[in-house]
Amino acid sequence: MWVQLQGGTVGWSAAIVCCNGRRTLEREGVPAVLPTLLPLVDPSCPHVGSEGARLPKLRITVAKRAVHQDLVDRYVDKVKAPNMSAPCHRFTEGQSYVVDGFPAKPADFPCDWAWVDIQRDVAMILFGADLRGTAKPGTAMPCCSDGFRPVSFLVERIEE
Repeated sequence: MWVQLQGGTVGWSAAIVCCNGRRTLEREGVPAVLPTLLPLVDPSCPHVGSEGARLPKLRITVAKRAVHQDLVDRYVDKVKAPNMSAPCHRFTEGQSYVVDGFPAKPADFPCDWAWVDIQRDVAMILFGADLRGTAKPGTAMPCCSDGFRPVSFLVERIEE
């Protein structure tokens, strides 16, 4: 389901639409800074995370862990944060997680912060988006927002 924003320069309105097209909420005064489409979940939607759901599964694979050593050297207090010169310890390259029952985070996904960072792309791929610029349809390459030690993830729809 998606928030559909309509309006002009003065005011915006939003409607949460279930995956079957049923309107579930309308609200005035949505800030104009929001993107045109935002994935939201209506807990009463019978198609999200329920048995017999029509939503595909997704695989999230850790593609790369990086360290921006120049930024660490310039901005990190090495006494307070001595481990910042190593890649993120929560993930290893090649690890994968399966999303089955969005919006719930996979139980074994170790970082709530990274989950929040990649959740928009996860939702887009889950609901059928094919992102421009990716080599394979049904994939995305989001990353966590750690400016010193980012982790990049490959998100891909599992076609069954």
